[in-house]
Amino acid sequence: MAPGASKEMYWRFFTRDLENYEYSVRSYFGTNDAKSIYVDGSTLLGIDQSGGERKKLGYEYAKQEFEQLVYNVVDESIFLVSHSEGCAFASGIAKYLVEKGIHIKESIMLSADEGDEFSVEGNYPCYQITAGYLSESTFSNKKYFNVDPVVGDHRVEGVDKYGVFIANAEFATVHGITISASTFSLIKKLKKTNTQQAWNSKGKIVHISNPSDGDWYKINDKILYNKRIDFYPNKNNNMITQTYIKRID
Repeated sequence: MAPGASKEMYWRFFTRDLENYEYSVRSYFGTNDAKSIYVDGSTLLGIDQSGGERKKLGYEYAKQEFEQLVYNVVDESIFLVSHSEGCAFASGIAKYLVEKGIHIKESIMLSADEGDEFSVEGNYPCYQITAGYLSESTFSNKKYFNVDPVVGDHRVEGVDKYGVFIANAEFATVHGITISASTFSLIKKLKKTNTQQAWNSKGKIVHISNPSDGDWYKINDKILYNKRIDFYPNKNNNMITQTYIKRID
């Protein structure tokens, strides 16, 4: 699912057009003169470090490379965009920079790996987004929702808002699909979308998005009633066993 390359080549692989992606990033953050720095925050094997360990490594990296990271920083402000294992690493970088008086204007975490194994301090804006996809039964034409199998459904402690959205993807592409310029419009929408309680026809309380929006499976800790999904993944799923729960109208 990954290119086998790091830093700029990693992002170039997923975006297919890195220059356009960088333009979208700057447009989202509202800055035209930001300098891009690419950092490799991945593990060797994918299982040899925990999220907490990668956060510590990110902290140490920022300490060692502080002068490079803040060189030509405008108004002592930095924006962070991280993906997969890089999210924990980025949280360590942010922790050190804040301690040194650098302003983190915003951090975006895309498909954060091991999101239940690290946290952010909550002293800078941080938004997390994860993708899932719909699969269709051959026999019933019912739609089954599947969260990114690489990272699962784990909100990082301390983020301002967390969203799991329905992507136009499949098993092999869902993990990398968050590295897309279109993701930033979803994050803008996530910031404005809340949840509220409603009653279904069985008299059971469900949660819906407000304003109504069919893009989301989950916002923060609330799984949403969504008519695009016929079957929801069971909370007790693992990589081997996949079971579902029918949507109750």
